[in-house]
Amino acid sequence: MTLLLPLLLACPVDTTVEGTAVGNPGKMGFAGTGIPDDISLSGADLAVIAVELEPCEGDVERLQLDLLADLLGPSTWPIEVEVGSYCGVVAEIDSLTLAGETTGGTTFTALLEPDDLVLTEPFVVDGHALLLGVPLEVDAEALEALGDEVDLEPDDPVAEDLAQDLSSGVGLVQDVDESGTIGEEDGPMEDAGGTAAYDASESGGCGCGAGAGATGWLWLLPLWLSRRRRRAPGHRPGAAGPPPG
Repeated sequence: MTLLLPLLLACPVDTTVEGTAVGNPGKMGFAGTGIPDDISLSGADLAVIAVELEPCEGDVERLQLDLLADLLGPSTWPIEVEVGSYCGVVAEIDSLTLAGETTGGTTFTALLEPDDLVLTEPFVVDGHALLLGVPLEVDAEALEALGDEVDLEPDDPVAEDLAQDLSSGVGLVQDVDESGTIGEEDGPMEDAGGTAAYDASESGGCGCGAGAGATGWLWLLPLWLSRRRRRAPGHRPGAAGPPPG
């Protein structure tokens, strides 16, 4: 599994003037990414219980969602994010259901119970459309080794490995064209110090040195960064998946 997912970094800047937030609220959704060339997915449904937004100042905001996010189709925008600087996002996940076929002819279904999706990099919201990119890096060789028809339960080793990859590889991407999907135009840069993917300041002065009231750069690392194989901490709900929403 070599396809890699961008992590979003941003310079947290002061987005308040005399205690009043300025700018425009953003929105957030869910999208799949990193599907290998030897896998064809016909379904990828992520059961999301809730999302917690962690502002760099102030209390954590918990948004109860109870939705089934289709990671293959254009995302809806179920989360409104107030303008400001954030120091993390946690998506509480119940399950992920996958269905598809490998190029070798193995058909499969898989029920995964990943850990919560945890992002700890700071980011700034001022009218941005953001997607939580969920890696769908299914291992075709591992599936084909199990036979022509495979039905994975959460405790199967292949399912457990895939769930761990999902939890550790999640990233936040700016959806530049607001298509609800992750494409090449959605923020990858030549390198980590390259041109900013988004610059909301009309008078210059972007980046970490921006003054009060200016929006910082959204720095997106390339799609091909080395993944840190760490397991995201979090609660694994044991309840059944939430109804579609």
